[in-house]
Amino acid sequence: ELFPLYARGCLGWRSPKIGTFLACGGSAVFFGAFVAPRCLRACGGRQRFAFSIANSLNLPLGLALPALASWYSLFFLFFATRIVQTVAFTAVMLMVNSSTPVSEVGAVNGLGQSMAASMRAAGPLL
Repeated sequence: ELFPLYARGCLGWRSPKIGTFLACGGSAVFFGAFVAPRCLRACGGRQRFAFSIANSLNLPLGLALPALASWYSLFFLFFATRIVQTVAFTAVMLMVNSSTPVSEVGAVNGLGQSMAASMRAAGPLL
């Protein structure tokens, strides 16, 4: 979520270029919505396994991001990172939904989404 600050400060990109990059990168989440079910199905319903694999891929992708300066190489890495994050988020939501009784799934899902939103709001303040 700090990519616009990195692009502006370290790469010297202007707002239109950052906006174009993020708009194109947003298509990765859409693409990830089609990749995630296939990845989870390939893991045989083991959401923890899919989550651990996604997170083990996310760390090297995130660490390699600042080392690149070309628009195309950054975009490829950003695209791959967003797909991996979509798979990990989907696995977490499946774990949360499968860990509660059917009568309480809505409440647990709502609480999880509320906590995630509050952490995203509080994050920049910290």
